[in-house]
Amino acid sequence: MKGMNKGKVAKCHEINENLIAEVYELAAQKISDPLLKGIFLFIAHDSRKHAEILKDIAKEYGVTDLNPNDCAKFTGAGYGLMGLLVDAKTKIQKAETDKDILDVIQGIETVESTLVELDREILVDDLPDEEKRIMYKKLITYIEEDEVRHEKIIRSIFDMNNWRIRK
Repeated sequence: MKGMNKGKVAKCHEINENLIAEVYELAAQKISDPLLKGIFLFIAHDSRKHAEILKDIAKEYGVTDLNPNDCAKFTGAGYGLMGLLVDAKTKIQKAETDKDILDVIQGIETVESTLVELDREILVDDLPDEEKRIMYKKLITYIEEDEVRHEKIIRSIFDMNNWRIRK
């Protein structure tokens, strides 16, 4: 994965992070439970920050724009993750109850763990500026820690035996 391809992969990761943020922002808009609204906005906010860092990494390789449909070429992921998120947005838009929204969120809870499994550190391995490379690697580590935390938060919602919305 050389220069431009790494930039395009970073751009695809940025697109995915923004999609994740959109899903959680939409869920927060539609859900009536204030605790869940806060949780969803928390995750969305973190995802927007992640997207900004990935956008900066893509810029380091000269990539500022990319058609999302081209991401399969650069990530090998096909429509899978992106498609799942686009579908989730559509389902949340159509959701009529809080339970419907939670069903969609439960369906995408593995997205956070999928993002952790991606080796994003390789995106910056060959940046010529050593200080930037070190800083981006640290930031990528923090992003991965956030993804783990997000997954735990979402799972905790569904691990509760009698979550009041699920009734």
